[in-house]
Amino acid sequence: MLDPQDLYYTLSTVAQALAGALAVLVAFVLFRLAHLDQDVLVALSDLQGKHSGWEKFWKALRDGGLPKLDETLNPPEGDSRTRAQYSVASIAWRQRRHIVPVLYGAVIASVVDIAACFIMLPSTHTLARSSWAVYAAFGVVGLGVLCLASYVLLIAVAVKSPEPSHGKESGASPPR
Repeated sequence: MLDPQDLYYTLSTVAQALAGALAVLVAFVLFRLAHLDQDVLVALSDLQGKHSGWEKFWKALRDGGLPKLDETLNPPEGDSRTRAQYSVASIAWRQRRHIVPVLYGAVIASVVDIAACFIMLPSTHTLARSSWAVYAAFGVVGLGVLCLASYVLLIAVAVKSPEPSHGKESGASPPR
C-alpha cells in the first residue's frame, strides 16, 4: 500500500516536469522548423518565379535533391548561388521530415502521461489503498522516463546536420 501523499506528489511532479520540459522543447523545435521552412520557401519561391511547371521541379528537388533537379531541368541551373539555395532547401526538407514525426510522438506520449496523472490525482486517497496503486505509479513514472528519452531523441534529430542527398550536391552550406 502506498501513502496517499507520496502518490499525490509523484503524480503531480511527473505531470509538472513533463509539461515544463515539453514546453521548452516544443519552443526550441518550432524555432528550428521555422528556419527550415524559411530555407524551403526561398528555394520554392525561386522555382515558382523561374519555371511555369515549377511543381515537377520542386518534386524533383524535394525527393531527389540537386542531382534529381539537374536531371529534370534542361539545362541544369548554372548559377552557383541558386544551386546552393536549392541544395539547402532539399536538405532542410529532408531534415524537417525527420523532425516532425519524432515531435508528434513526444507530444502524444507526454499528453497521455500528463492526462493519466491528472485523472488519477483527484482520487489518490482511494487509489493508494488499492492493490494496483504501485503499478499505476510505476506506469506513470515509466512512461515519463520514455517521454524524457523521446525528448533526447527529438533534440538529436533537430540539431543533426544531414548530409546532402546521394552525397552529390555541390555548392551547399549546411542548414541553419
